[in-house]
Amino acid sequence: MTVGSRCDDLFRWDEMMNATGLIKLMNRVPFLPLEVSLNDGSAITVNEPFELAAQRTSPCFIVYSGDRIDVVSYRNVSKIKKRVAAD
Repeated sequence: MTVGSRCDDLFRWDEMMNATGLIKLMNRVPFLPLEVSLNDGSAITVNEPFELAAQRTSPCFIVYSGDRIDVVSYRNVSKIKKRVAAD
């Protein structure tokens, strides 16, 4: 699968993402909110880039949201989707 106009809002983790890919999404200007879908069917919303912490050599990343901290293994991520802002 290639990323193009039809697939701009969806990133298949197994084909495109790794720590480097997540860091690129974090540093994107302007940042677009993300929804991280996990293999167990749950999802984590990331509204701001400072809610993510990732290191290229780590097998996991951290999501800070309010009073909750999630440590997520890259192998547990099924996809990352850009969230569309409601008008």
